[in-house]
Amino acid sequence: MNKDDYPIFPDADAGADPAVPAEQGGKGFTGEGWETNTKFDLIGDPRAVKGGTIRDVIVDFPGTLRMAGPEWNTSVNYTIAGLVYESLLTLHPTTLEYMPVLATHWKIEPDKLTYRFRIDPNARYSDGTPVTAEDVVATWKFLTD
Repeated sequence: MNKDDYPIFPDADAGADPAVPAEQGGKGFTGEGWETNTKFDLIGDPRAVKGGTIRDVIVDFPGTLRMAGPEWNTSVNYTIAGLVYESLLTLHPTTLEYMPVLATHWKIEPDKLTYRFRIDPNARYSDGTPVTAEDVVATWKFLTD
C-alpha cells in the first residue's frame, strides 16, 4: 500500500491569506530554516471504514467537565480534550518525532525559550472560519493564566 495514495496534506497555499508575505508564512512560503515533517509512516489503516460509532468506558466520573480551572486535571478530561481540540503539533506514536497538526512548520530557537509556528492556512473551524495565530495565542493565554 502506498501512503501517497492517501494525501493528508492538501495544497499548502490553497487557504493562504494573500496579504501575508511568503517569508511570514503566506502564499509561496517554502520554509527555509523551519522544520516540518510530512514524511512519516501511516498511523492506522486507510482502508478502515469511515463513520459509525465509537464507545468508550469512563472508569472515573470527573469532578468537572471544564477544560480549565480547579479539578479539571483528570485523565477523563485529558481524553476528552484530545478528542475535541487540535494542537499545533503531535508526536508520532512510534518514532516520537514531531508531526504537524495546526502548524505546518515550526522553529525552536537555540535558547529553547522561543518557539515559532506557521499555522496551516487550510486550518478551519467546523463552521469554515480560518484558524489564526490570534486564536492560538488566546487559547494559550486562557490555559496558562
